[in-house]
Amino acid sequence: RFTDAESGAGVAFAQVDVKLAADGGTRRFGGSARIDADSPPLRFACEQSARARCWIGGRGLPLARWLALLPVGGVAAVAGEIDLDAWIGYGSAVDALAVDLVARDLQLRGVEPLRFSDGDEIEPRTRVPYWHVKLSGQRDAGAWQLRVEDRRAPNVTEPVLAADIAIAADRSGRVAVADATVDLAALAPLAALSNRLPPRLRGLLYESAPQGRVAVPRLERGADGRWRGAAELGAVALAPGSRSPGIGPLSGSLTVDGDTVLYAAGRQLALELDWPHVFRGIVPLVLDDAVLTAWRGGDGWRVALGRTRLAGRGYTGSGEATLWFDPEGRRPTLDAWVHVDEGEVAASGQFWPVNAMPAPTVAWLDRALTSGRVEGGVAVIRGDLDDWPFRDGEGRFRAQARVRDVDLDYHGSWPRARIGSADVEFSAIGLVATSNDVSTMDNRVTVARAQIDDFREARLQLRVEGSGTGPGLLAFVRDS
Repeated sequence: RFTDAESGAGVAFAQVDVKLAADGGTRRFGGSARIDADSPPLRFACEQSARARCWIGGRGLPLARWLALLPVGGVAAVAGEIDLDAWIGYGSAVDALAVDLVARDLQLRGVEPLRFSDGDEIEPRTRVPYWHVKLSGQRDAGAWQLRVEDRRAPNVTEPVLAADIAIAADRSGRVAVADATVDLAALAPLAALSNRLPPRLRGLLYESAPQGRVAVPRLERGADGRWRGAAELGAVALAPGSRSPGIGPLSGSLTVDGDTVLYAAGRQLALELDWPHVFRGIVPLVLDDAVLTAWRGGDGWRVALGRTRLAGRGYTGSGEATLWFDPEGRRPTLDAWVHVDEGEVAASGQFWPVNAMPAPTVAWLDRALTSGRVEGGVAVIRGDLDDWPFRDGEGRFRAQARVRDVDLDYHGSWPRARIGSADVEFSAIGLVATSNDVSTMDNRVTVARAQIDDFREARLQLRVEGSGTGPGLLAFVRDS
């Protein structure tokens, strides 16, 4: 029986056969071990003189049986088999290593449940049809120099993971990674299974299914445990989760310095925001010279987008935002503002929050606001998104805009109105619009106020004062 001293878990062998031989100053031994009577054996052969070397290997080894009582990094095997060849060299200690592992139809699970952003828990699982890992290295000058490659299909030249890794042999914890490339789609599901990662990060990796590649020319962890280095993102994208938005593709440079991470997108980053629980469709964005900074403090992580120019479908503007990820909350606290330079009134429909507006309200806004221009506007939001839409004043949301030349179809049985100019103000739960420049069927409106107190009920209150000719007023009444 083999027992892990840290966890107390172990592997019990059903049968172990060993043969010993000596020839002068050279000793040899070899044999096999079986996890049960029906499984293929794990074989080993060693030779020892001034130095020692060993080979350990097997074909068709059932991984689920071998790791049933000894999960690695909180990951256990459910099904699958492996072919293994491992060579180990040692003098006074192990100083050379080469591993060639091929796994087929591998199914893995995390031994600890994974929690999503909405509080639901599952046992995370993933399937790897083919997995070929090569690891080689040697110890010299007080450090291990390792090379690792990971491929997910036979006869492919481009690995999903490749890296040169240096690990200090003095137990200082120092690690250096160089010339690494990572395929997120292949590795994120595996990382999400491990209990070595923080729970929130595991949930994010599993739920958002990251795509894209990351190139790491150099990344180091010092004796203080802090990572420092740089990386390049290539078309990285996150899928929407139960409460989190999807975003991507992201390209640009990433700089890591301890508990601070800086992302610089460069000029003209075109991406898409997919938030199906808030917006009806995918929102395209173009950011100019966007810089994102994340840092960890005593009260959790913060992520800040510095002021940046932005453009979307039917509008241009600028904005900035900060997110605070409270360790006790499910959603972050958001502090953001957006200024719209100009845009189309109809473009606002892509931002109607469907989680706060009932479907009839959205349908009315879509029908009523089909044309016109926005000439300046600003939106401000601040509060814990756990409390959205801030009905009891827990947070603040305000959006104001000046609109011109709007054709308003406010009811199918009423004539349309032409709004020369108006001021519109949105809160998280309602809206108010005022104007002194409205006309309908040759009737002039000098004072107009439209108000919806609560989007859930969507009752439109109108107060209108105006003047017109007798025929014009009769025509308005007749068509209303």
